[in-house]
Amino acid sequence: MSPESTSPPAGDGAVHLSCADSAFPRLSHGAALDVIVDLGIGAVDLCVWAGYDHNPPERALADTAAEAERIGAELSRRSLDLADVYLIQAESFEQLAVNHPDQAVREESFRMFDSLLDLASRLGSPGLTILPGALFDGVDETESLRLAASELERRAERAREAGLRFSVEPHFRSVIATPARTAALLELTEQVEIALDISHFTFQTYEDHESDPLLPRTRHVHLRQAAPGNLQTRLAEGTIDYPALRDKLLARGYDGYFAIEYQWEEGWLDFTHVDCIAETADMRDLMLGVTP
Repeated sequence: MSPESTSPPAGDGAVHLSCADSAFPRLSHGAALDVIVDLGIGAVDLCVWAGYDHNPPERALADTAAEAERIGAELSRRSLDLADVYLIQAESFEQLAVNHPDQAVREESFRMFDSLLDLASRLGSPGLTILPGALFDGVDETESLRLAASELERRAERAREAGLRFSVEPHFRSVIATPARTAALLELTEQVEIALDISHFTFQTYEDHESDPLLPRTRHVHLRQAAPGNLQTRLAEGTIDYPALRDKLLARGYDGYFAIEYQWEEGWLDFTHVDCIAETADMRDLMLGVTP
């Protein structure tokens, strides 16, 4: 791929869709990319996730030059743009958390981030996303949030120096599990943005509008339907008004991608009960305003 950024045109008012390659973990990575192309989606979120075979961190970050060449060739062969690079460093949210109480662990986490930044830069990604940190037994929640803010701002500055935007995903098991906690983190930082996935808030019974204060700092959006008590549902069974969210963001001049992120995963909140291909197609049509 070209080292130039694959960002969509700034503020053009169009809906730019991408799809997470993690949605199809039972396929090879190449086959997953083929499915995305077949769905008519022109960009991909590259998920460098612990526990996933497609782009495991231990391989993707060990030789970033070689991996960027390999992945870039796969994307170029399919004329796929790169929407984002998303790192989950370990299978436990706490293991390499940015705000881990142990400074040595925090430094190891930062070294992995530096490798991710190099990979994303080589691939010409417009930005990168990581998890925001976790809560730890025996550590005050306010202190966990403060430490997360400091470490994330450090990463945002490093990304800015490399010409990339940096975001974190508010997550129901993270240090910013709620809209209010996310807003508090953003108040403590200047350059950190978010990859907004409101399914994590809906799951906890928050209403759509409670995420509105986060929209000015949203640089990337994850899409999957959800309902109170159910983190992933079929489109027809969920409660999130995604067209309304789309319209609010576009009215603000949002110039990022809307990344469809249905997941098939055993042992994780009944995530095997949704047909990711069918639901991705339905979400695509919903966001583009296509009537069946």
